[in-house]
Amino acid sequence: LTSLLSKARGAGIGLVLATQSLEDFTARLGSNSEKNRVLANISTRIVMRLQDTASCQFFSDQVVRTSIKTRSRTRTVANTSETLLLNGVSIGDRENVTIGVPMIAPDLYARLPKGEAFVICQGGRIFKIRIPFIHQNEEHHD
Repeated sequence: LTSLLSKARGAGIGLVLATQSLEDFTARLGSNSEKNRVLANISTRIVMRLQDTASCQFFSDQVVRTSIKTRSRTRTVANTSETLLLNGVSIGDRENVTIGVPMIAPDLYARLPKGEAFVICQGGRIFKIRIPFIHQNEEHHD
């Protein structure tokens, strides 16, 4: 499969691979290293709802990371007297912290509705798409 992908790309031919889990590649190809070689040769990935956490984590790691700022609020209550009526209360904000998170968190892949998918393009561009369902009429016209 790895050589087929490489030769097809060199000849300008596009291939479509479909699977329900990344572990299907491992089972079919026999090793994680071979699975990783195949995945490295795929430039555009269309990812619908996933069930296994390993696949969710893999695709989350494939997208760019973004920075978010967090701020925490603290509240301190101190008993300053023998009676409970006279308590000292202090409220303050802690400093803002910027952390890096994946643009698509792993759990979002597991929560995608039917017919929706993320498209991860080469170069890190991300799209969310909706695939319309085609309903067939029960009557068949010849």
